[in-house]
Amino acid sequence: MKYQKDAVDFLRNIKETDEIVVVFNNDGDGVASCSLLMKFLEITGRKKPYIIEQPKPMHKNLISRINTTVPNKIIFLDLVVDQQEDILKKIRSFADILIVDHHQITKNLNNKTIVHFNPRFTDSKMYTSATYNVYKICSE
Repeated sequence: MKYQKDAVDFLRNIKETDEIVVVFNNDGDGVASCSLLMKFLEITGRKKPYIIEQPKPMHKNLISRINTTVPNKIIFLDLVVDQQEDILKKIRSFADILIVDHHQITKNLNNKTIVHFNPRFTDSKMYTSATYNVYKICSE
C-alpha cells in the first residue's frame, strides 16, 4: 500500500528517548487503534507516550495541550487531519508527524516531516478501520 512503508519506517525509527504524543479520535476505532499502538510502543521499549483524545473535528485547544509536553514525535490516529492543516503547520516546526487514518482524503500531507498513511491513497473506495491500519504497520 502506498505510504505504508513510510509509516512502518516512522515507527521503527522512534528512539527509546523520543518524547511521543498520540492524538486519537474518541470513538471506538480511535480508542482501539491507540490501545494497539500503546502496546506496540511498550513491547518495543519506547517511552510511554502522552495521549490526547479528540473529537472530530479536532478541538482548538489541541496545540496548547500538546505544548504541555516537549514532543519530537506526534502520531494522529483516526482523525481527518488533512482537513485541519492549520494545526499541522504549528506542530511540524517542532515534531515529526505520523498520521494513520481511513477517512476520505482531501489532501496528501506527505512531506519531509509528515508521514500520512491512508489506504485510500491506493484505492479511494477502500475502507479499513484505523485499528486495522495500525495493526498492519505495527505487525511489520
